[in-house]
Amino acid sequence: LDPHHQGASANLGEVLLLLGRRAESVDSLRRAVEAGNRSGPAGGLLLEASVLLAAWIRTEQPEEAEALCRQVADVTDPFFSQFRQAELRAICSLILGDTVTAVEQLRAVAGSRTRADRFQAPLYELLRQPSGLNVEPLLDVWREIDSEAVTL
Repeated sequence: LDPHHQGASANLGEVLLLLGRRAESVDSLRRAVEAGNRSGPAGGLLLEASVLLAAWIRTEQPEEAEALCRQVADVTDPFFSQFRQAELRAICSLILGDTVTAVEQLRAVAGSRTRADRFQAPLYELLRQPSGLNVEPLLDVWREIDSEAVTL
């Protein structure tokens, strides 16, 4: 695995997140964000890597988590569906303390969800701990979209 390849580092970071391997996930996601910053704001997987990293570090490093979320607020990513991009932005809005915007962001794209847009329970569990965010409003939107998908 090329540690300077943004896509590989972002994907590995997400897999490690889903496996609950925090330290390794944070390292991999940091590499992805750094590579994305070097390639410019529209580079590759910057949006997902930044949001996932912010989710991991939000309790220990809240200023950095907020900065990551603000940095990618307008970044688009051609590798992800419109729905996934909105979900990631909604998660950032939660991290920034704006639940109303988070719900609006996710609800606005509910009709564009594809079969590839899957509910990721481990990500929402991560957001709940240790001093958890209130993810229930986003989970409610997910239940409206696909009541069988939400298994928390």
